[in-house]
Amino acid sequence: MLVHHASDLIVVLEENGVVRYANTASLKLLDLSPEALVGQHFWFDVLGLTHQDMELVQSSSEPFELLLGDRDLVLQVSNLLHIPELRGVVVNVRDMTYSKNLERSLRYQALHDPLTDLPNRRLFEAELTRALPPESLLAVLFIDLDGFKQVNDTYGHDLGDDLLVQVSQRMQFCLRETDTLARIGGDEFTVLLDPIENLDEAVQVAERIISVIQPAFHLEQFEVFVDASIGVVLEEDGIGSDEIVHRADIAMYQAKRRGRGQAVAFNADMLTDTFTIH
Repeated sequence: MLVHHASDLIVVLEENGVVRYANTASLKLLDLSPEALVGQHFWFDVLGLTHQDMELVQSSSEPFELLLGDRDLVLQVSNLLHIPELRGVVVNVRDMTYSKNLERSLRYQALHDPLTDLPNRRLFEAELTRALPPESLLAVLFIDLDGFKQVNDTYGHDLGDDLLVQVSQRMQFCLRETDTLARIGGDEFTVLLDPIENLDEAVQVAERIISVIQPAFHLEQFEVFVDASIGVVLEEDGIGSDEIVHRADIAMYQAKRRGRGQAVAFNADMLTDTFTIH
């Protein structure tokens, strides 16, 4: 009775894989009664496995993960054909869908900005590291909004958050599927352009972003304007991901020195230049 009403699906198979016994968990897990399962080939008819997958499952001494429709299942197979009282293969099937979905959700939250749903700093750095060394040229843009603090202070954080969402949506229209836009904190964003033909093309993307941000944003009954200062750096000389972002940040502050809504490409002279942004 304990086996028959267990929460895990438990089936006993003949040596050829045909179901001899199944418990009541089959109703919840497979939408089939135990009686309907008996006589079916478990690996082929019920789970839809190939011969190769069946052999992998049966030969594995470890739990085997399987996706069946929208369900995440874990199978544990015990060959008990040598036990005279049983003479069968026992398969324990556990439904891990809830825990797997929770795991995926937590992993997603750890790598994405909760406000804009964009990749966060951690995911951006991972994507940039993965892209290095590049098969072709790549570029990084460092973007800081001009005038955002005034909007936040004047209209409040809720409307400031709404502005950040709208800004991120406009910027995404300027990018390709192969590019990565991330929010790394506050009103700062980064973009990975991968691949890119040359520095001029990367600067053109930056100027396009500046252009789409300049028109008015509508926050409830208010009309507000912000601009973007953007630093652009092209990957070269095998520099690491941290240094690439650092150089793009330096170029962004040089852009701010020139006024609102400017894009500046990094050059080596900037490494020796010192300045303060107020």
